[in-house]
Amino acid sequence: MSYTIDILSGRAPASYDEALDVRDELSDARDERIGDGPDWEFEKPSPAMQALHDRLTLRFPCITSDPEGPWSDGPLINNFGRDVATLGISFSRVEEVLPFVIATATDMQMWVVDGQDDKVHLPGGITLQPEDDSEDDSQPERSGKRWWQFWK
Repeated sequence: MSYTIDILSGRAPASYDEALDVRDELSDARDERIGDGPDWEFEKPSPAMQALHDRLTLRFPCITSDPEGPWSDGPLINNFGRDVATLGISFSRVEEVLPFVIATATDMQMWVVDGQDDKVHLPGGITLQPEDDSEDDSQPERSGKRWWQFWK
């Protein structure tokens, strides 16, 4: 298992729910383009996604070239498509790698869906989170700590 995030190019969403819908739509479209027959191939990354891959692997090499890399699978380029990149980060390296991935992607005008932390990171440092629809004030407050920092 790994800590999985999605990086998307294109118009930034207006809400957390819209971000999930767009991510699902683009991921499904990518999967349809790839197909599932005997002749399927990985989708080639767009120039922007290729540039993102190159920046990320310059700092954190793919595990196919450095077995100590933080990624959960390789070749990492296979996780980058036209509009979407889905990356797995080894849990032991999330605290080190995730901030760099988010900063790099958003600096390139992409946005990051972190479904495990229920956040969407947009360019300009904007973060979207799910709306709290509960009117029950007896619910415990949500900690600002990430799930892997619960012991701190």
